Amino acid sequence: MGISNILECGKKRNLETGQLSGFSVPVEDLNNKSCLIVDDICDGGGTFLGLATELKKKNSGDLFLAVSHGIFSKGYDSLSGLFKETFTTDSFKNIESPQVTQLALRQILNNLS
Repeated sequence: MGISNILECGKKRNLETGQLSGFSVPVEDLNNKSCLIVDDICDGGGTFLGLATELKKKNSGDLFLAVSHGIFSKGYDSLSGLFKETFTTDSFKNIESPQVTQLALRQILNNLS
């Protein structure tokens, strides 16, 4: 199974309040295709909650999330109902959820040398 399309989705953030809005997905129908959101950091999860909602409106299939640093300052529960699986490193903290696959950053770095 290969990657068939890469889409750049968007959002707007009010710089004064931090409020997120204006989530966009540049297609009309995803035809039930699985989608992987890739980003560097997940702190509170608002970006991913908003994008998941928009992807579902556009007829997405299963949703997956990959972030290099999973902070999850508001916990993982709000994301667990939307994402089939989340991938992150253990760079910030360990996440106890059967839906989260954590990669050991120390092992990855050791393999580079």
